[in-house]
Amino acid sequence: PSRGWWAVALVYLAGQGQCWCPRSGIAGRSLNFRGLSAAGAGSLPTPQALLENVRLHEEAYGSSPRRKPGDQAPELPSVELERLLFPDGTSPPVPFSQEELCCLSSGPLFRKEELEAVVAEAEERGGWSPQSEFYYARDVTQQVEDLPKTREWFHSACQDVLFPFLCSAFPSFLTSADAKNMRIFDAKVLKYNATAKQSFLGVHRDGSLLTSLVALNTLDEYEAGGTFLEPLGRSLRYDQGHVCAHPGIIRHGGQRVTQGVRYVMVVFVDLHGMVEHDRVFANRADSLRLAGHLEKAEDLYQMALQIRQPPNSESPLVGLALVHLARGEWADATELLMEAIKVAPGSSKAWSNLGFCLARQGKPKEATRAFRRAADLTDFEVEPLLNLGLMLDEGGNAEEAAGVFRSALGRIEANSRGDAEELKLRASLHLNLGVSLAQGGDLSGAVEALRESLRLDPDSLAARNNLELCEQAINQQEG
Repeated sequence: PSRGWWAVALVYLAGQGQCWCPRSGIAGRSLNFRGLSAAGAGSLPTPQALLENVRLHEEAYGSSPRRKPGDQAPELPSVELERLLFPDGTSPPVPFSQEELCCLSSGPLFRKEELEAVVAEAEERGGWSPQSEFYYARDVTQQVEDLPKTREWFHSACQDVLFPFLCSAFPSFLTSADAKNMRIFDAKVLKYNATAKQSFLGVHRDGSLLTSLVALNTLDEYEAGGTFLEPLGRSLRYDQGHVCAHPGIIRHGGQRVTQGVRYVMVVFVDLHGMVEHDRVFANRADSLRLAGHLEKAEDLYQMALQIRQPPNSESPLVGLALVHLARGEWADATELLMEAIKVAPGSSKAWSNLGFCLARQGKPKEATRAFRRAADLTDFEVEPLLNLGLMLDEGGNAEEAAGVFRSALGRIEANSRGDAEELKLRASLHLNLGVSLAQGGDLSGAVEALRESLRLDPDSLAARNNLELCEQAINQQEG
């Protein structure tokens, strides 16, 4: 079988950036000109461009949750705050201080009965939805706004407890008076279910100034799990009613639950009138790029990078690299992706796309190293393994390539979403596994893999033709 003709081509990750922006609005805070630089391509943002960001920001948020008339604010629970610092040598993103990587409440801020009622209403309603728009998501969610009883409780809980807690948690730029200016970007109930293979949320950045998580059930109801913070390199586990708050822009994720079910409410919070222009530009550019408007997207990515030097996030660098990649400008894309990796060395997406660009430039050894690094940084993404297997096979390492393709299939099995895209990926992996096995001399194994590929994708000429070649070779050996 000839991989050069029949095998699936290298793939790159061209989806949304790492920011979690589930709604049409764009999160943000005020423009900060500290370190503003005119170096490099692109022009500085115009006043019109900045005003458009402000308009989008204001449209994205409703009014702040408030108590009903006549209701009295309860006394805040008396709990200590545990502060986690950014590691030495790490610069905190604007406007946070070195002491504001994360803040945990030492005790519960909400009553057990309140939180159990949230879980009960969500389970009674059903309708848990996978976050299929995010390639890194393997949990299921419900919107707080779709849960009437929870929504009513949530409004007062924000105004009376959560917002004051956040003001205390981030004193470098918030005072108690800022509670009235806080706005909810989005609020969800998340469910991590080990047995249903809906057990984790990959590392990402959120599209809000602050991310707050409220543990809805007790630690003894599940094993592992917790909030992973990449700057710390570890996960935080906290009990029912405790609150974990961190800057939305830091890379974080939901650690895999290995047994039981974990429930958590996530609340994305911003401040009225504070627009984070670099992120708004990057998210607007993402939308334009995905719609095929590459020139307009390029301009907005450049504006995002001009505003923030050095950038708070790798997202505009990766996005701009994908613009160049779509044009076949491999060298320009490579340079940007290497800069993105300096900002976020743990970004498997940046490493994977770097490998793609290096392969296109005829640098197989460097591409193989990049794909291997991308695969090592994640335990659920399949594309880095697919590309790594292709590079190994093209380099004459058919046996190792077959092992890599099997590992990729194992990742799909462990983290199955069951959608059409996954079905197509399974078929591609079985096709490439079959070709590698055939090139390594295992014709019977190749036939089995190619038949499975054809079962998953009956219209695949590649699987059909390679299967015929393998069966002919077996017949010749037997004859």
